[in-house]
Amino acid sequence: MFVRRAKLILLYNGVNISKDISADLNTATWTDKSGSEANDISVNLHNTHGKWSNEWFPSKGAKLTASIEIQNWDGKGDMAILPCGTFEIDQIDISGGTGGSKVTIKGLSVPITSKARGNKKTKAWHDMKLSLIAAEITKNAGLALYLELGNDPVYQREDQVEETDLGFLQGLCSDAGATLKVSHDKIVIFDQGKREAEDAVLIVTPKMVDNWSFSSKSNKVYKAAKIGYHDPEADEDFNFEIGADLANLSGKDENDRVLVLNKRVKSQAEAEALAKNSLRENNKSEVTGSFSCIGDIRLVAGVNVQMQGFGKFDGKYVIDTATHSIGNKYGVSIQIRRTPGVSAEGGKKAKSVPWADVSKYEWINKEGTGAYR
Repeated sequence: MFVRRAKLILLYNGVNISKDISADLNTATWTDKSGSEANDISVNLHNTHGKWSNEWFPSKGAKLTASIEIQNWDGKGDMAILPCGTFEIDQIDISGGTGGSKVTIKGLSVPITSKARGNKKTKAWHDMKLSLIAAEITKNAGLALYLELGNDPVYQREDQVEETDLGFLQGLCSDAGATLKVSHDKIVIFDQGKREAEDAVLIVTPKMVDNWSFSSKSNKVYKAAKIGYHDPEADEDFNFEIGADLANLSGKDENDRVLVLNKRVKSQAEAEALAKNSLRENNKSEVTGSFSCIGDIRLVAGVNVQMQGFGKFDGKYVIDTATHSIGNKYGVSIQIRRTPGVSAEGGKKAKSVPWADVSKYEWINKEGTGAYR
């Protein structure tokens, strides 16, 4: 029987230190988030020899570039790499006691020195598309920009008042139905609805996971959204109301709440887009869930999975947060939310894979790496 192996590849300011940390590694945890929060990494190391608190003590602001390499995972001779991204070290913790000394190195995907992260400012933006505002903010932050916009609205005037650039840009993206995240030294902006319409990358069943949970809520969930705005300059009224496609798992859920929006719009099309996107944003956490399983490099934030065998909670879900942990073993913990307007039949093109059944394999350790066999 072939042996499945997983290991952490880690670069410090461009220098590969994977071998240096392999003997000391307790656990490395990478958290990938689909929304505006920064991705993060945490590397916990043995420090019994004292090097990590002396000559190997890392510098705040230094760059960590991480990836997870798997071998023989889906068949003998297979090899694949999951790039986790580049992170700037912003915290170093050290502790000790009867169990010995440990060091934890933490990093964020948004650079500490980035003006987009920490500096609040006030600015008026005139006659600019969302894509151009994003390009200017990204350039000022010293990051690259990846755009996948379905809607690129034009703003006659938009005021940034005592907000960070990232916070301001996140608000614009949310109103436009887009998601913003910072990863791999890039500001990534993508169409949320388009991603949610894609096929699932994996069918997940109860036997494939260590544990799972689901939740269906009514708090801050709305049956409809409406907007009414009078533009004094053009002397025009823009009114629009749209109903929600709620999960209604019991078939008789009651919800009379209406999301009333009081925001400036300059056209009927802008009013309709704002109502639709605001309703989606508020209702996106109506049905949520979580599960954990052995490591799977396909499970990252923003992709869809098909939950099957969970009764009323069957259906297609988007991954909100994926936390990959590697050390004595390689596992992943997933936070999901049900994609709106998609039936339980969505995503059937995904194929379940046999190695995802945790009951079939035993974890072994060898030479500082972990493997299933």
